[in-house]
Amino acid sequence: MNYLLQQTNYGGFYLTKGKAIQVSWSKTSETGITRYYDKSGKEITINTGKTYIGIVPSDTWSEVKFNQN
Repeated sequence: MNYLLQQTNYGGFYLTKGKAIQVSWSKTSETGITRYYDKSGKEITINTGKTYIGIVPSDTWSEVKFNQN
């Protein structure tokens, strides 16, 4: 499974295949497609399969931790 953790309006991380990629995101309208970009501004492709998008409030963002097994 792929995971996207977003800090509202600031970006977040795309976690997939054992890696965490820092991303930003944008939409052209409220119902538009959400597009995700890497640190260099290049749009990333979300891997095939289920993707969970977690929205993390700004006041708890510093508490987010990534654990690898």
